[in-house]
Amino acid sequence: MRQPPTPRWKLVGLLFLSLVVLTELSVLACSVCYGKADNSMIDGGQNAIVFMLLLTYLLLGGGAFLMIAMRRRVAHPTRGNE
Repeated sequence: MRQPPTPRWKLVGLLFLSLVVLTELSVLACSVCYGKADNSMIDGGQNAIVFMLLLTYLLLGGGAFLMIAMRRRVAHPTRGNE
């Protein structure tokens, strides 16, 4: 007699449970949680934050500069075309 197929969610749950059980504890927390705040992972995270802030400010500044330049060009259409 043939058994009915196992539902997929049971297989996914079993796979997830096995991954949780077999994962090392060092993967589950960052180095700050273990009291080692001078790790290269922390330095990389800080550098990433600085980069994203700089990129945001550069894009916003570029957009503001473009708006100001377009406003000046509309206000004085003959200036600079001589």
